[in-house]
Amino acid sequence: MIKIFIPLLFIALSLNADWHFKNKFGRNVDAVKDNTLKFLKDEDGIGEWDYRYKFGAHISVDGAYFNTAYTYYEPDGSYFDWEFRRARIYYKGSFFDEKFFHEFEYSFTGANQFKDVFIGYKGKVKPLGFKYRAKLGNIKIPFGLEGYTSSKYNTFMERALTDSFSENRKLGAELLLYTNFEKEHYINLFMGVYGDSLDDEIEDKNKDDIQRYALRSTYGYKFEKNHLLSVGFSFLHSDMNKKNVRYKSGPESNLVKKKFLSVKVKDVDTVDNLDLEALYIYKDISFQGEYATSSIDSKDGKYNFEAYYLQGSYFITNHKRKYKFSTATLTRIKPKAGAIEVALRYSSLNLNDKDETGGEQTDMNYAINYYVNKEMRIMVNYITSWVDSEDYDGMYQVLQARLQIAF
Repeated sequence: MIKIFIPLLFIALSLNADWHFKNKFGRNVDAVKDNTLKFLKDEDGIGEWDYRYKFGAHISVDGAYFNTAYTYYEPDGSYFDWEFRRARIYYKGSFFDEKFFHEFEYSFTGANQFKDVFIGYKGKVKPLGFKYRAKLGNIKIPFGLEGYTSSKYNTFMERALTDSFSENRKLGAELLLYTNFEKEHYINLFMGVYGDSLDDEIEDKNKDDIQRYALRSTYGYKFEKNHLLSVGFSFLHSDMNKKNVRYKSGPESNLVKKKFLSVKVKDVDTVDNLDLEALYIYKDISFQGEYATSSIDSKDGKYNFEAYYLQGSYFITNHKRKYKFSTATLTRIKPKAGAIEVALRYSSLNLNDKDETGGEQTDMNYAINYYVNKEMRIMVNYITSWVDSEDYDGMYQVLQARLQIAF
């Protein structure tokens, strides 16, 4: 709990302080702008190296009520629970017009403490008409739209069941090439190679010695302002070296610690994961979906598992979801006087194939989000999960809420 206090204090200061400083011209300026401390960032550049920096934090507090009356394994297991879902602080810096950049993010919750820890460089190749960005360090593997988008900007409290096939951050190198032409067309290509995570390297345990190769490509078309279409695919190849592969999943709530679906394939040579993605935004309406498969080549044969989701959202207050073509990710919504969003998602996961019977699961997730401002969001999700596996059978219901503060 002491660890949690540090980011809480950090956020409390940033949201409530009312301090004043003199700028480089000697004028008094407010330290608070858009509800954050001005001294936490410098976007104008300092010195000959044009050094710029930003400090920030992310706190998410979840509470949930569970109803398990419709499952045979918990005939009357209704209860309430809560947790700090995320408590993170970060630092970002750059030099020379942000061409050289770096980031350090530390988490006080979860299994992995080190999140984004990397250095990078970005530039242009003018003769060929494209831009590039290179990263080296503990970075997120580019696999899927929802997986590569920050959790701060996803519509639902937890990612869909397709996230079962995603990887966490790993030590590696990534190259992004992107271009746009005729002002409407945008093309991205991500390439990367990865090993173990930074946490595993530091602790020298749970090291899997698995080599991973990732590829993600997207095409975006901008019809006009707040009207766009983006489609893409991701491919992740893993050389397993006879290690085991395990997939498991519960309902779309981190507070549910039980995993209804679980499959373990032993002595695996390679794993090939594929993800197809699509996003459509038209003013205050958006639709999004992904289809993911995992093909496992093991000593006992080949196994194929699949998952998908479809979702839609609507802003009652006439706001819009924001999409960044250059990184192919959804970004921060910045309401001036609050925004209300309603959303619905249907997701499915199948971990049955041949003699492996990990089970099947289907979730319906109903959501309402209130964006107080660009830093604060209140989220409510109601999830109905239908499970059919060897250990669990029936319907599981979760009503959960989140207070998120991120800047």
